[in-house]
Amino acid sequence: MHFVTNPNCRIEMFKALFHRAFTASESDEEGNLIGHLAFELASNREIQRHGIVDNQEHLCAAAFTSPLYNDQGIHALLMAPVAVDPDYQKRGLARQLIESIT
Repeated sequence: MHFVTNPNCRIEMFKALFHRAFTASESDEEGNLIGHLAFELASNREIQRHGIVDNQEHLCAAAFTSPLYNDQGIHALLMAPVAVDPDYQKRGLARQLIESIT
């Protein structure tokens, strides 16, 4: 598995990952909502996409980041949402993803 920024994944792959992860942990309604949000975020060129993909280029974990600035020029990075495919959970992928981004 390897970490990539702006992976060459179809935006539908982000939607499917977030739908699957949030359906498994919350509900189908939440999965649909967050899956749609992930699709919209993946479509926005100003938002960076980050992912961990396996050797078959399956998107196992993903997060979105957006830069934030205030009037004093302070810069921050907003990271949300984050998801890990249920079949790949309990392997430290969320931690690895977040550490790779920061």
